[in-house]
Amino acid sequence: MKKSIIIQICILALFLSILFTGCNNGAHQQSANISGQQSGPDSNTESVQETKQDENQNTTVSTEDYLANVKIEIITVDQAYEIYSSDKEYLFVDVRNEGEYNRSHVKGAILIPVKEIEANLDKIPKDKIIIVYCNGKGCEKSSKAAKILVYNGYAQVYGVGGLGIYEWIDKGYPVE
Repeated sequence: MKKSIIIQICILALFLSILFTGCNNGAHQQSANISGQQSGPDSNTESVQETKQDENQNTTVSTEDYLANVKIEIITVDQAYEIYSSDKEYLFVDVRNEGEYNRSHVKGAILIPVKEIEANLDKIPKDKIIIVYCNGKGCEKSSKAAKILVYNGYAQVYGVGGLGIYEWIDKGYPVE
């Protein structure tokens, strides 16, 4: 009898944790913290207040909710370097803060901190491949920035996964 009650409590606890925290099962998908809650000491998140009409339902959803469902493609550092060393038209966007950018960044990358992406869309061409990166694993700035770009009509946007700039540096790829 006690064993049955313990099992039921565990199942209920699991169900409630999934219900209240969500379930992120995408191996190639990183989700951005767009709720305005800071996820770490160096987080640059802010709440987005716009709304967008949901095409499948006749309801208005917040940009936060819309962005939470935007799918972005995460590429490896090696795939990012393949694009970097190709003859394709691309732009690397470092979405970390200015101090991190000044210490080291992908050669030729521009700095637009994630919290300033929407205010600086005019600096990001829509006709190029856009590669956004940050510090990698555990840093969700690049995912958030990529989602904002996709939301604003950018078609070829990729977030760099793995260890981000640190992996880029460790592999000896070009930095400034």
